[in-house]
Amino acid sequence: YGFEGYYFLGNMYKFLNKHKLIKDLHNLEEANLPDNAVMFKESKDVEAFIPKCLLLAIVVTIIFVTISKVISDIQGVPYIGADYFTLDIVALWIVQAILHEYIHAVCYGKNADVKIYISLNNGVLVCHSTKPLEKKRFILMSIAPTLIFAVIPYVFWAVFFVNMGYVGTKVLSYCAFPFIFGVGDYINIVNTIRQVPKGGFVVNSGFHSYWFHQKE
Repeated sequence: YGFEGYYFLGNMYKFLNKHKLIKDLHNLEEANLPDNAVMFKESKDVEAFIPKCLLLAIVVTIIFVTISKVISDIQGVPYIGADYFTLDIVALWIVQAILHEYIHAVCYGKNADVKIYISLNNGVLVCHSTKPLEKKRFILMSIAPTLIFAVIPYVFWAVFFVNMGYVGTKVLSYCAFPFIFGVGDYINIVNTIRQVPKGGFVVNSGFHSYWFHQKE
């Protein structure tokens, strides 16, 4: 029992040690960058990044509502919108926001040193690792939570639940936030596609991302 207790406490320490409470996103871990690393052309700091996220969130919301209305029209169902701010939907959003970061973490691989940073000043959770990822895998890591928590449930809504009244409204209401929550990831994906050449690797260092080619 004593050995199992120490084993449990050791694993709990490892789990908690991967969660860092930080003042703001300028305090993220720095990577040991190779000499040929090139910093992304991106927002210089958090203060410049957040307005871009808010603007993109508005665009995503408009697209979400428009597509949902079109799908409802195709199915011959009156579009009544969604009932977003009920207790059950908000609770699901909170759980999704937490799991969102853990999906990022899983995509880095089991041997990666990944931490979940909690910034109270910025009001965000951030999955951060200094492990380099090949371009395609970095894109997959970035989009994976949206695929799991937004795209798949939304497809189910469009195919099975759009004409199910109350249940359909609840499913649609849930889907909105995961799409919006991923706006920071979408920006990273666009930057990666536009700036990182084929075969390049991407690594996070502090607030910024860098790309490089592995030396042979």
